[in-house]
Amino acid sequence: MQNGLEKDAEIRSAASLMSVGSMPLTKKRLPSPDAGRMGSGTEDNNRESLRPPSLRRQTSVQIVQSSTSTDPIKLATHVLVVEDNLINVKVIKRQLSLKGYSVSVAMDGRQGLDILYEDDQHPSELGRIGIVLMDIQMPVMNGLDAITELRASEKTGKVKQRYPVIAVTGNARKEQTEQFLASGFDDICVKPYKIEDVQNRMEALLLKGS
Repeated sequence: MQNGLEKDAEIRSAASLMSVGSMPLTKKRLPSPDAGRMGSGTEDNNRESLRPPSLRRQTSVQIVQSSTSTDPIKLATHVLVVEDNLINVKVIKRQLSLKGYSVSVAMDGRQGLDILYEDDQHPSELGRIGIVLMDIQMPVMNGLDAITELRASEKTGKVKQRYPVIAVTGNARKEQTEQFLASGFDDICVKPYKIEDVQNRMEALLLKGS
């Protein structure tokens, strides 16, 4: 049998439990909207601490490798632009540079061939030229004469490697494009063009030749 003091103690204990159970959540008690999301710092740290040490090291290495990866085609490609229009040269050089390519410039077909002959024997500090963008209508030597001489030099062994060359022209008639391809150009890019089109054609030729 309980005495009066014991009953009073039970009543006070029950009242205390009821008040705690009905206590409203304050702002600090509300769960964070980010709680449970992947990437929250505390949860990720807790999970990471449960990984074996070897796995934690492997994960960190993979992240570093992923963040420093770069397109190998762009790293390896030195582009020669053969174009006599200074505005066109400035635009294409800037666009290609922003895409990650190294760019050299020749102002006519003769100068372009001289650069290629030198590159075949002694590449510049920019690396060996990987592809050529060549205008058709130029002074001193036009694009058709230049590509004809280049392909002949490759056949005779004067030039050891075969350079992929894209004709850049405003002439898009069927008979003209057929003439360009028959002369030795690998592809044709018609002005006005978008840099993405030029890049896609360049990389298609580079992958084909790799």
